[in-house]
Amino acid sequence: MSKLLQGKVAVVTGAGRGIGQATAELYAKHGANIVIADIDDAPAQETKKLVEAAGAQAVIVTGNICNADDCQKIIKAGMDLGGGQIDRCARKYCRYNKRRRNSQDD
Repeated sequence: MSKLLQGKVAVVTGAGRGIGQATAELYAKHGANIVIADIDDAPAQETKKLVEAAGAQAVIVTGNICNADDCQKIIKAGMDLGGGQIDRCARKYCRYNKRRRNSQDD
């Protein structure tokens, strides 16, 4: 597989399962280092194994992207991993609920 994203950093939210996990793994196979952002740590750990098996670096940030403080943690992790630069962002899951601003459902 060609390394289209070699040396790049990608932030993938909802990366613990489904499309988010597949996106993180594909980006890693193309050479990107990945910030795995998910509300649940256990599935994020599984994604980290897949990313590392593809030969990329992975950092997990557990949080909810509907929460501004968690978003700041995610971006900081990406900036730290990328030496001050994030090259790709893939938002794969967030369900916004007007009554409960910090909700994320499966």
